[in-house]
Order: sequence, then structure tokens, then C-alpha cells
Amino acid sequence: MSLFDELSSQLSGALGGAAGQHPALLGHVADLVNNPATGGFTGLVQAFHDHGLGGVVSSWIGTGPNQSISADR
Repeated sequence: MSLFDELSSQLSGALGGAAGQHPALLGHVADLVNNPATGGFTGLVQAFHDHGLGGVVSSWIGTGPNQSISADR
């Protein structure tokens, strides 16, 4: 499963299916990831590293199983 497929699935689950009711939501998330003002994808990855979640985001980008993440983490 690709990163964006997984993101879409997790986002839909977290919003109780609201992502399906608001199909533009994933587009907005993609816009944030691609926004040069926020550092784009590289900035997002760096933010995970800066907050102690480098191992998690590395699992999503690299090969092998993806680590899960929650709001508590």
C-alpha cells in the first residue's frame, strides 16, 4: 500500500468516514505536503524527526512494515 493510500485510509478512519463525505479533504492534505512555504514533503518529514517521530516516518518512506501512530504519540 502506498503512503497516500495509507494516509487516505487512516484519514477516513480518523474522521469517521467524513473524508468520503468531503472528497476534497485529501486534496487539501496533498496541497499541504506539496506547499513550498511549509517545506513540502521534506519539511513534513523533518517535522516528524524534530518531534521524535523520525523512526515512524522513516518506516512509511522506506521498505518494510509501516509503524502506526496515534494522537497520543
